[in-house]
Amino acid sequence: MPNRTPRFSIPFPLPADALVDYPALGSDLASTLEALLAKAPAVLWDSVDAGVALPVSAINTPNLPQTYRHLLAVWRARSDVPAVGGQLSLAINGNLGGHYDQLFQFGAAYSSVNGQNRNAARVGTMTGASARGPNFSQGVILIPYYAEASTNYKTILALAGSLSDITAGVGSGQITAAFWGSGVAVQTVRFFSDNGAYNFVGGSRFTVVAI
Repeated sequence: MPNRTPRFSIPFPLPADALVDYPALGSDLASTLEALLAKAPAVLWDSVDAGVALPVSAINTPNLPQTYRHLLAVWRARSDVPAVGGQLSLAINGNLGGHYDQLFQFGAAYSSVNGQNRNAARVGTMTGASARGPNFSQGVILIPYYAEASTNYKTILALAGSLSDITAGVGSGQITAAFWGSGVAVQTVRFFSDNGAYNFVGGSRFTVVAI
């Protein structure tokens, strides 16, 4: 009869074994679960759970734990910019000083756009006030090895999708590779709409996950 689960090898006592050291077994189980949970993804911050009031032009995370490897942001947003679409930007550690270089492919045909010395990384296009239909744009942003301090610039990889005309089925996508000109650890992340000139509307949400 087995005394451990087949996948994660979590131990459990055998009822017929009178010689089992139950305190040691319990300690072993607790240690195993601790190790498993430490490797699991963890939600570090969520704008809805944090009670962020909308509309607002920028959303800032608090200081993030530095005990994980990678940072993943999942977002859903719409802007009140008076146009079909607006831009979603990201800044690290509050830095808005022209230290971001990027390449992104955008649109229905994915034309390439380069940018250097930007004040933030453009990580997606949001539906705006003129978009037809109630849709919000959605996307994901990955910052690998966010907690490491090194000579490597921090990389920002993003994928986003937007449906700007629900009637005609018109939409666009964006793929981004951006670089922040610093190798220090990522402490905070700032999301903002159209350089802070317009707002995220109600229903927008940002979730930061560590993996």
